[in-house]
Amino acid sequence: MTTSAFKIASLFQVTALIIFLFYVSLLSTIEADTDIGFSADLIHRNFPLSPDRQNIAFHRSNWRINRFRTNSSASTKALESTLVHSIGEYYMEFSIGTPKVKQVGAVDTGSDLIWTQCKPCEDCYKQKPPIFDPKASSTYKSIPYTSTDCNALGRNKHMVEPNLCGYKYSYVEKSKTEGDLAHENFIIGSSTGFDIVFGCGHKNTGEFEENGSGVIGLGGGPLSLISQLSSTIKGKFSYCLVPTSTNAKSKIHFGKIGVVPGGPNVVSTPLVEKTQKTFYRITLEAISVGNNRLDYTGTSTIVRPGNMILDIGSTYSYLDPIFFNKLNEALVKAIGSRTVSDPDDDSRVCFKVSSSGRQNILPTITVHFTGADLKLQRVNTFIEARKDIVCFALLAAQPEEKVATFGMWSQTNFVVGYDVLDQKKVFFMLTDCTKQ
Repeated sequence: MTTSAFKIASLFQVTALIIFLFYVSLLSTIEADTDIGFSADLIHRNFPLSPDRQNIAFHRSNWRINRFRTNSSASTKALESTLVHSIGEYYMEFSIGTPKVKQVGAVDTGSDLIWTQCKPCEDCYKQKPPIFDPKASSTYKSIPYTSTDCNALGRNKHMVEPNLCGYKYSYVEKSKTEGDLAHENFIIGSSTGFDIVFGCGHKNTGEFEENGSGVIGLGGGPLSLISQLSSTIKGKFSYCLVPTSTNAKSKIHFGKIGVVPGGPNVVSTPLVEKTQKTFYRITLEAISVGNNRLDYTGTSTIVRPGNMILDIGSTYSYLDPIFFNKLNEALVKAIGSRTVSDPDDDSRVCFKVSSSGRQNILPTITVHFTGADLKLQRVNTFIEARKDIVCFALLAAQPEEKVATFGMWSQTNFVVGYDVLDQKKVFFMLTDCTKQ
């Protein structure tokens, strides 16, 4: 080999080595990013909440509380996604199919199924994003009726020809979706994509808005996003909800970046498993008004494990009505005879308290979960309905309700972290969510 040929061969080998090392580095970065997890913005359309919008949120919360009784069903860069809003829920952007089509799904901790509207739309609501066409995607795969994925639907499954899996899923607020269960490629933020089992909805009616194209179920059931991505996020996610007086974006994190760090400001409580795995249940043992602790008993004479559900889709928190009467009495006693009618004609307990007097008059509310005493801030407990009128952000559930709900307002300005596989706990850390 001549000297010139040797130099060319050596240059070729060096170039090949550089290219190889570049791809190894690139793959390592992607692997590390995926290992860390991914994040998304949460935007609620009603923020900041006006009195009229508060009234709408109140009725929407009543719809959701009913659902829990009769539910049918090495790099430091995180993968990011954007969430938009509609009908009082948090929505997330994602892409689906090959070629990819942008979609927008409502993020719901109170349901499991992931679904989006699909062509042909036999009976669909109007949506702004393009309707997904499964026939135009090379990665769309139907699911057999006898498969494990289809069986995960339980009573919501039915057969579509030829021997394929279909679903029928309904929500208490009269909303319904019906279509085919399938596999498809989902891209959330800058991820390389996930193979997701989802519902391709051809008949979708009810309380859906045109900004969204479906629902992203974050519940505990086998078909939820949390369960399907368990090998990636290891059952860990967290969110931080901003106060309603600001237009700042809330955040939700999946995977390692969703782990709440330890510290003196962090408390945790066990998740309680029930037959219905969709809901995230914890145990409320008592609520304190100032130093007055009230054990959480009402229609039951004992504290029942798993008596409260965490739900960011519900604006308010709801409590056993018999217990709420005791809580109301303690509240009135602490504040004094300042009760006034709810200006929105709802069932909230309201008080006439000037802005300057709230610091000294309104008591601190502490919720006592098993192993966790969570001191709520005033942003969590009292809502300014009108000038000099504040209303209590915890309400009485209907008498027939068997479970309480810890809603969005109560969780504001806390990092709320879930570890549903390893520790099986929920963590709370007081923080300023506008700075997350």
